[in-house]
Amino acid sequence: MKSENRLSESFFKENFYYRNGRVFVKRKYNSYVKIDREVGCAAATYNSMRVLGHNYGRHKVVWVLNGGSFNTIIDHINGNKQDDRIENLRAVTKSQNEINTTVRVNNKLGVKNISICCTTGLYIAQANRGGKRVFKKRFKQLESAIEYRDENLRAIDGEYFNHSLG
Repeated sequence: MKSENRLSESFFKENFYYRNGRVFVKRKYNSYVKIDREVGCAAATYNSMRVLGHNYGRHKVVWVLNGGSFNTIIDHINGNKQDDRIENLRAVTKSQNEINTTVRVNNKLGVKNISICCTTGLYIAQANRGGKRVFKKRFKQLESAIEYRDENLRAIDGEYFNHSLG
């Protein structure tokens, strides 16, 4: 979402309040809104809100209402993009957020950080962080490659390790 012509963080703090992962109207800022009415709707990925002609991710608004900034990259700790409770949100860097992604739809194996060598048929477990390769090893069995990957990523990524790597 682009930031130009956006409403200010103070506008949200003045007009909305947070409760249990949801956002409600605090003050009537135009003739259409009703006080204490929940704002936003569920979408295929993130919950969203439309306020005065602008779209916002509800998780971003929850973050702002709890003292954060719209400029912060937010991660859903449990991986559920519909769970906007403040205790499930954390500020992350771009690279930390990329670590916690799910398997891409075009991934033929359905498993992150593992590929098949086209010449040997071996499984290759590998990962990069900060533009540098942090590990790479070949395996005959997919299960062994997954175990090696998980052990290394858990050590490298710590709390950002994604348990849903496939």
